[in-house]
Amino acid sequence: EIKPHPYGVEIGLLRRMLANTNTRNLVGFLTSDFSRVGRGSALRICKLAKLEANRKPHDLSHEETERLHKSMQMVKLIGPPTDCLSPLGEKFLEEGLKKETKAEFIVAVSRPPSVYRGNPFAVECALAFGGELPQEGTAQLFRFANKVPLLYHASDCATTDAVVDTDWRRYGFSQSSGQLPQGQLGIFIHFASVWVPYTSEGKQAIASYPEIIKEMKLALQEAGRKLAIYVRQKHKLRERQLRQELFEKYIPELAESLEKLTDKKRETLIVELEKFVKKSKAKDEKDGEKTGNDKESEKAGK
Repeated sequence: EIKPHPYGVEIGLLRRMLANTNTRNLVGFLTSDFSRVGRGSALRICKLAKLEANRKPHDLSHEETERLHKSMQMVKLIGPPTDCLSPLGEKFLEEGLKKETKAEFIVAVSRPPSVYRGNPFAVECALAFGGELPQEGTAQLFRFANKVPLLYHASDCATTDAVVDTDWRRYGFSQSSGQLPQGQLGIFIHFASVWVPYTSEGKQAIASYPEIIKEMKLALQEAGRKLAIYVRQKHKLRERQLRQELFEKYIPELAESLEKLTDKKRETLIVELEKFVKKSKAKDEKDGEKTGNDKESEKAGK
């Protein structure tokens, strides 16, 4: 059995635990019924709550329980145990999304474990750009909980809420208010926990607890910043290519004008201008290789 962590335990759950515990005093209750609470931490919690360490848990009043609950959130504790969680890992996320989308660039982020209602959980996300993803329309959202895909009720899911609440315009994608981002983008979110808070017995949507939404948004924002580096580089390269094409189109007219201003013949000027464009294209092609999903681009993303 996984004991709850003090961070994120709701006041109602704490009251039930106090009423049902078999321990004789508060120190025993805190160290035995919660994870990551040692005797020293338990004594600090009691001191902050202005409660005697040998008080019987069953005897606490509503006001004393509220003080205890508040103090539990204030004392610095070791994070929840991670050996009970089963994350996918960033490498597996990148490989899986690459296989699914054939994307040209992928970045994955794994957040450190956190707590909701005393239950440890971890959030992982990955963003894919380009490849076989649709160039137009809404971004594709892949939702998973404990390695199982969530296929229905997306609008009721915390993953959708977190994506919608994220400002994707900062990362180079258009987005209408209250909607998923637009563009050639794939978004993968995995929620791992010993107790997934599904919204119904169908187990197709994760409940929108503030702690869960917060962690999902932090993961998306971190991945978004890394993806934005690649997207901006790609846009800049495309703009340069368009300018080169436009310049190349008007080389004959430019050569004709330069011939009147210089001693060089029009044919010679055309050859020199074409060499200049060719050299510029070669440089852009080299820069384009660096913006791909190779080692150089991964360094820029990570």
